[in-house]
Amino acid sequence: MKIRNKRADLMVLPALCGLAISLYAAGYIGGKFIEFRSLRIQAEAIVDTVHDYLQGHIGPGLKIPVPEVQGTVLRTIEIPGSESLRADLRSVLVLDDRGRIAAPGGSPARDAFEFSSAMDRATFERAIRTGTTQYNRVAPERPGEFRTVFYAPLFSIGNLIGVIRLDVDQTADALMLSSAMQSRRLMTRLLGIVGVVITLLMFWRYIKERWTAEEEIRFLAMHDVLTKLANRAQFKLRLERALERAFRTGTKIAVIGIDVDNFKDINDTLGHPVGDRILKATAERILSVSGPKATVARLSGDEFAVLIEDYENETALRKAAARFLRSASIAHEIDGNEVVTSISVGIALAPADGSTVEGLMKNADLALYRAKADGRNTIRFFTSDLDLELRRKRLVEDELRRDLGSDRFNVHYQPQYDLRSGALVGYEALARWTNPKLGVVSPTVFIPAAESCGLITPLCEWLLLNACKTAKEWPATTKLAVNISAAQFRAGDVADIIERGLRWSRLAPDRLEIEITETVLLQNTEIALATLNRLRALGVSIALDDFGTGYSSLSYLSRFPIDKIKIDRSFIQQLAEERKTAAIVKAIIDLGEALQLEIIAEGVETPDQAALLRTMGCHQAQGYLFGVPKPTTDIPVPEIIRQQDALRKAAI
Repeated sequence: MKIRNKRADLMVLPALCGLAISLYAAGYIGGKFIEFRSLRIQAEAIVDTVHDYLQGHIGPGLKIPVPEVQGTVLRTIEIPGSESLRADLRSVLVLDDRGRIAAPGGSPARDAFEFSSAMDRATFERAIRTGTTQYNRVAPERPGEFRTVFYAPLFSIGNLIGVIRLDVDQTADALMLSSAMQSRRLMTRLLGIVGVVITLLMFWRYIKERWTAEEEIRFLAMHDVLTKLANRAQFKLRLERALERAFRTGTKIAVIGIDVDNFKDINDTLGHPVGDRILKATAERILSVSGPKATVARLSGDEFAVLIEDYENETALRKAAARFLRSASIAHEIDGNEVVTSISVGIALAPADGSTVEGLMKNADLALYRAKADGRNTIRFFTSDLDLELRRKRLVEDELRRDLGSDRFNVHYQPQYDLRSGALVGYEALARWTNPKLGVVSPTVFIPAAESCGLITPLCEWLLLNACKTAKEWPATTKLAVNISAAQFRAGDVADIIERGLRWSRLAPDRLEIEITETVLLQNTEIALATLNRLRALGVSIALDDFGTGYSSLSYLSRFPIDKIKIDRSFIQQLAEERKTAAIVKAIIDLGEALQLEIIAEGVETPDQAALLRTMGCHQAQGYLFGVPKPTTDIPVPEIIRQQDALRKAAI
């Protein structure tokens, strides 16, 4: 939307004033014109009456029936029934075609009449030449006087024989008409003034409303609606200007990226209205401790940014960031409840970390991501290795998109054994990826990459379908375990994918075990519960993976349909050396026994670990001791027997 200049709007004001004044003047001039027109019509009526009388009574040689002559001017003329008109005649004079005064009764013409002005003579001559009545306004001799001289032609037997000159004095009528028009003129002036005032008031109201609307549009274009802070566009503009000043003066600039930790969980659990109130409160707190020269902006969602110019040193920046952390950690009072939040902070410096707007903001984001990855509620400065890490991540994502669904991805299977009988109970399906540029890519690298770029759902679906098809050829007692990521659970179509995979592969549902992490249970609890109950109804069993590394809330085990607990490998690695670790593992096993849950330990690598787990009552185990993941489930029978013998020896 184009916003006009206020000066351009104000230029319309003189035009409106000029129009109003013109209308006022036109009304005044129009009133005067009406007066003049009325007086002329009245005078013409007098002339017509006198002319018709004389034309009807004049004889040959301009004989006229005038009883009294005083000098050369006829003072009186009797016109029956025209007494009122007679009073308006100042003089009546009969002239021949040469401008001489014609004597009454056929006497010879007297001397030529002396015209009062050249205009008067010209008017007489036009009347003789054209044979039509002509008139001329006479200059007033006294104030307020209004006179008109008429020259009307006289004819005899169709021939022009002379003219009559009538001096009509309309002063009294003009005064009377002017007095009658005075009230109208006054009303016209008042209406004109009122019109001007109303026009100006309406114009000013319109201009004010439009200026207000345009100011609001300008504000919305450069500010965040919720927090009233600067938005991304204004922040980038101010950062660009700050960089220009820095290049001229050599000052230093810092861009601080701020993100509210776990804000999505707040929105999901407490609702968006509460989330908005927390964002507004966080914005106010950041603004209150940022200093008068800093620019604070809300870039998007729960992401904020602060621009600081000419900072003292990095220590001062760290102290400023620490103030942000402290202010954000103060509990929010919302509807009588306390909500505690935290923020993560990433800092990029100019010119050390970038000399462009995009570069500085990107590097501040990288530092912010590192702060969140390092546990949140912390501060991180940008370092060059973060940029290398980002490029590596983008390369992984690009190659992942290119290779997904090709033969560069395959499924490996790791065996799971029963510690009590030594029997093979199943396999866990694990995705493996080999890329020409990246080599063998660890699942700890490409699984997070797939989650971040939105490829985790097709990857998990591919893994499930291929593993189910392979497991269909196994003995009926051998189970298949498949990991399902939290991101796939958030998509909400996990149950449909699993049901479709079972139907397509014709694998019995009771042979499939889905492994989930606590993250699934933390996010969208009701949706997760409904999905797990649906899987349980299909006959699929549920295992809780990495147990002991997260919240490990007992409420999960009582509320959700869990069939198996999988002890994380980090506990197994320290099992033989750490007494406390052994006590924790024993407690988990006893808890599973009490809840009638299967217990499996992953990451078992030594016979001592296997023997200790069997002594504690652990049901199942998997790890390098029993077999590494392999690309095919067609494992030779002798190898299975060897692995079982190794297990029995380890258990002795």
